[in-house]
Amino acid sequence: MKENKKMKKLFSKVNLIRNLKFSLYTILFLVVLLVLIIFTGPGGKSEALDFSDNATKEEFDKEIEKILKETGIPGVSLALIENNEIVYSNFYGYSDLSLKSKVNDKTLFEACSLSKMYMIHAVMQLVDDGLLDLEKPVYQVLEHEGLQYDERYKTITAGMLLNHTSGIENWIEFHDPEKLEIMGDPGTVWEYSGTGYNYLADIIEVIINEPYEDYLHRLVLKPLSIEESTTLFSKEEKANVNYARAHSVTGEPLDFSADKLSPASSVCTNAEAYAKMLISLFSKDYLSEKSTNHLVGELWNNDPDKIEVASLKYYKANGFFISENSDDKKVEFYGSNEGFKSQYTYSLKDKRGFVYLTNSDIGDIFSKRLNDISTNFGFFNLGFYNDVYDFELFSLLDKIYTFKGEDKLFYEVTENARKPNWSSNNVKGKRSMLFVVFDSLFISVSFLMILFSLIQVFGIKKFKYSRERITEIFTKIIRVAGLLYMILWLFAIISVSMSDNAPLDIYMPLVYSIIVFTIVTQLFWFKWIRNLPLARILISLFILLSLVILTGVLLIFPEISLKTIKINYSSFSFISKFTSDYTIGSLIIITILAILGVVFRKTKTFIPTT
Repeated sequence: MKENKKMKKLFSKVNLIRNLKFSLYTILFLVVLLVLIIFTGPGGKSEALDFSDNATKEEFDKEIEKILKETGIPGVSLALIENNEIVYSNFYGYSDLSLKSKVNDKTLFEACSLSKMYMIHAVMQLVDDGLLDLEKPVYQVLEHEGLQYDERYKTITAGMLLNHTSGIENWIEFHDPEKLEIMGDPGTVWEYSGTGYNYLADIIEVIINEPYEDYLHRLVLKPLSIEESTTLFSKEEKANVNYARAHSVTGEPLDFSADKLSPASSVCTNAEAYAKMLISLFSKDYLSEKSTNHLVGELWNNDPDKIEVASLKYYKANGFFISENSDDKKVEFYGSNEGFKSQYTYSLKDKRGFVYLTNSDIGDIFSKRLNDISTNFGFFNLGFYNDVYDFELFSLLDKIYTFKGEDKLFYEVTENARKPNWSSNNVKGKRSMLFVVFDSLFISVSFLMILFSLIQVFGIKKFKYSRERITEIFTKIIRVAGLLYMILWLFAIISVSMSDNAPLDIYMPLVYSIIVFTIVTQLFWFKWIRNLPLARILISLFILLSLVILTGVLLIFPEISLKTIKINYSSFSFISKFTSDYTIGSLIIITILAILGVVFRKTKTFIPTT
């Protein structure tokens, strides 16, 4: 008996020493790794591409062609801006897939909602000239027949129409097709409204006694010499122009196109012409500094939709969306008609950005990929996509939410673009296979841990000795994998932040989540927890629920202050995500573990417990 007690004490001391050594080595390894990353990782501002070199142009064009091939986007027109100059513009792909007709320098794409920027340009010129008062109720100039039933419309001003706070719904068919509605008290709600912009265009016609087509040509198109590459779908223009055709998410040509004049959405152009207009809008050569500052100023201080993550914030301005950090302010806007997607992003500080126009319902995908090989903005699409840039957790391809019931088709189209691969060392662009392996390992082992613990809870004594040994192995796997998983995440976070010039503090909520996850996995160091089936079940359930977040199936955006903790979240493609990668990966790992278990059992190999 005494010898047994001595042996138990000896084994306890040996186990304690082993555990302490393992923990110490892991911490030292983590410290060394972080030091190496900090002192060897790339950093600094993203560099502008030099398109004076033909080799750079060719390499860039190859990347664009690759993106189109991988995603299935038929055609695109793009332009890159550096120091308020268009340093490169080009066109790619097909204007009509069914006819295999190529996009060329005469092909015009629907700018969709980017059309509104032309109106903003004209409106602010008229404000500078004293011809338009943004604070004056517009019904005094031109009554709107469809809104006269609602007395609130008499409080709507031109400024409200410009910044989407008039309350007027986007289009009449969105709610009651028989009645145009005001969705909230004007000036107190933000309701995106194409109808409001069309109303504003009509008001200006009355004020200056000039049709929309004419004053837009006079104020914007002609001074910028972009008349030949811009149409407004007026008169006979549509029949005589090479227009890109709309395409669905699967690449099927659509019959839809803007076929009538709509200042909010019907302008057709190419990216180079649009970039000229965009540069002029912020260059202060056409608008006063007061007007420019008004446009990019924060709409409301108490905007309920404003997103703030550490040093970044995303909010609405007077006609734009703004992404801002301590160093820069980016202006963004997006266009979406059926079969067309477009976007521009422009840095007010560095005078650089891009414009692209696509003829595809999956054109949104192009945004992130173009940014990666051109401007490389480190805080990109934060608000529009609820996107804290660049990980599997915040993967753009897993969060496109505009397709509703077309997820299956969408994933088929983008299959090549979302395949895991071994070469991605910082989880950029595609998801790293290492993450898939670790996630699948946690899912499978946690599931089996719950299963064996339930067997013990319900008193099933068959294979008791094997079950206890297996449980010990599983707890060791979770402990070791938990530490390695944290190292992998921290490496990804720091390397992406430094390589893409993204503020590190925007990832702190993610870092906190990883640390909590790791601490929970390390609870299995305690023998009393390992011996308590209910504790094992609870910890395993926590691991599984955490993986729902860490794999990107459920995205969380915690807002933490001294007094409150607010959690915002969005759910995307739960079934598709788990059946695609993690379920398959988990089944493979479970199969491997089962085979190893059979082999060990037949050979009676001794498996030491911790």
